Amino acid sequence: MPELVVGVIGYQNHSYKIISTLSKNKSIKKIYSFCYKKEKIKYLNKNNKIKILEYVSDLKELNQCKSVFISSATKTHFEYIRKFIKKKIYIYCEKPGPTNLKQINFLKKLPKKIKERIYFGHNLLHSDVYNVLNKAIKKKTYGKPIYAQVSITNGISYKKSFNNNWRFKSNSEFQKISGNVGIHYLSFFMFLFGEIKNIKINHFGCIKKNKIDNAIIDMSFNKNFYSKIFLSYSTIAQEEIKIFFSNALLVANEKNLSIFYPRNTFNKIGNFIKPKRKIIKKFTNSWSEESLQNSINYFIKISSYNKNFKIEDFNKFLKVNEIIVKN
Repeated sequence: MPELVVGVIGYQNHSYKIISTLSKNKSIKKIYSFCYKKEKIKYLNKNNKIKILEYVSDLKELNQCKSVFISSATKTHFEYIRKFIKKKIYIYCEKPGPTNLKQINFLKKLPKKIKERIYFGHNLLHSDVYNVLNKAIKKKTYGKPIYAQVSITNGISYKKSFNNNWRFKSNSEFQKISGNVGIHYLSFFMFLFGEIKNIKINHFGCIKKNKIDNAIIDMSFNKNFYSKIFLSYSTIAQEEIKIFFSNALLVANEKNLSIFYPRNTFNKIGNFIKPKRKIIKKFTNSWSEESLQNSINYFIKISSYNKNFKIEDFNKFLKVNEIIVKN
């Protein structure tokens, strides 16, 4: 029987994706969605098609929840965290959470028992791509990982409706393309390969110099592993990760996850040629979209059994934010 009562701070766009995922989880009995615009509540509830969902304008309604999802504007994340850590409530905060060193240091000093109830939404850590890589690295299935190349791009910089969008207007490091999109891949690689040894982030504008719509992030890790991340709002749509191992190449895109293996593949005269591709998994939706559902369901599973999130994960999430703030 469904037992959990959960709250979502936010009611549209990404918040509604979270609400939709929660509504399909059999553990959930009731969802309260907080909207600070009181005048909208009547309309939202009248047009609501999810039976277990109720829109509210009083934040105190969420005090009865077992867990709360913070999916509001980036600048509000930290204040909502501060409000709910006073309650015995599990907190799922969409990235980034803290946005400056003062906020990061505040969270670092929280008691262990509070940290263990907080989880940040770095959902790529729950993707099929991450799971395959993590297993391959631990078992050394394809040899030594050497280099990663990531391209996450689209063309929204050319859409007139985005001319005054926060992605291009905000001074926050976490609303620039490197912080808004790149943060997912920083945590992705940090969890796989350990602490980032060196990082360099370059921003530039394609359409206008003062309209930052591209970023290149170069990183190096211990054990001689390197990565380059290209992020863009000003080219074709693409979602691709390439990981070069000493004995294989793993490629993930919107459609599938593939492996090119083994390295020692030759033509008739003994020269190296690219190995044939083997599809490991096909995606019905974007693998990053599926990972959001997995991340939410993971959080619900932990919170429903009153278990704790790992302190080392909490610390890594804060470290990623610290890197972005300092670069």
